[in-house]
Amino acid sequence: DKALRAAQEEAARLRSSTARPPAAVSAAVDRASGEVVAVGHCRHSTPVPAELLAKLPDPPVEKRWSVTNCGEVDVASKAMALGSKLEDLVIRTVHAKDGSIFPPCDNCDTWVPGKD
Repeated sequence: DKALRAAQEEAARLRSSTARPPAAVSAAVDRASGEVVAVGHCRHSTPVPAELLAKLPDPPVEKRWSVTNCGEVDVASKAMALGSKLEDLVIRTVHAKDGSIFPPCDNCDTWVPGKD
């Protein structure tokens, strides 16, 4: 699918240009346009919109990291800042080290749209 390919391409680009790429790379496709609207990664600094923050689990389900740490949060935040609606997004995440599918963590599994 288009989001998966975009995430894999970004992971490959990061592997070739970064000494230590992030663990996860995500991409979002807006179903309304069919276009890749954002790519992102874990350990980001993108501001998270209030609408998305309200959907994140509180308290966190996954205890190993913050609910805002994940690539899915980064890519959804970027896409929403560009005008996409959260419910219109298809988000896919891959391991940056090899481009293999990185399933949503327990936190992201509660809110990530378009998983199916």
